[in-house]
Amino acid sequence: MFAALYAITAAASLTSSPVMESLQPPKVWKDKLVSILTIKDTVDEGTEGSKGSTFPPSGGTTYNTLTYPGTLEVTDPGESGEGVIKYSFKARIRKKNYEAGAEVGTHDSNINGVITAKYSFTFSGKVLIDVKDIKYESGNEHNAGRCIYNRIKNTNGATVK
Repeated sequence: MFAALYAITAAASLTSSPVMESLQPPKVWKDKLVSILTIKDTVDEGTEGSKGSTFPPSGGTTYNTLTYPGTLEVTDPGESGEGVIKYSFKARIRKKNYEAGAEVGTHDSNINGVITAKYSFTFSGKVLIDVKDIKYESGNEHNAGRCIYNRIKNTNGATVK
């Protein structure tokens, strides 16, 4: 029991020591990461689906998505060395229905979404993101937020030093 208490006390004194504080990444690295991840403008995510065909007549549906980037939160890497990226967004999805290639109806819907990822820094100032761990917490419909997902994914390996 005393060994465990000693280990906890020793670990606590190490984390508050100047040596451990110097192992924390500089604040400018986090600021540069935020700068790299920030998307300022609305992004057209493209159109998916089909209008159908005229001969033989068939119907179809297309979805056009606009992503409006929202709040970007980047937490400092803690003692574990991992921080969290949390990026919210809004999206407008325009659904168009077609019969024999002619538009017969349009409906707009709005969704809110959040994408999260864990990150860390190397000692040489590179960003490490496990791309398999990038998650849509909500809003994963018809390419909504795809620009944010790709920006986070493509930031893996970027230099922030």
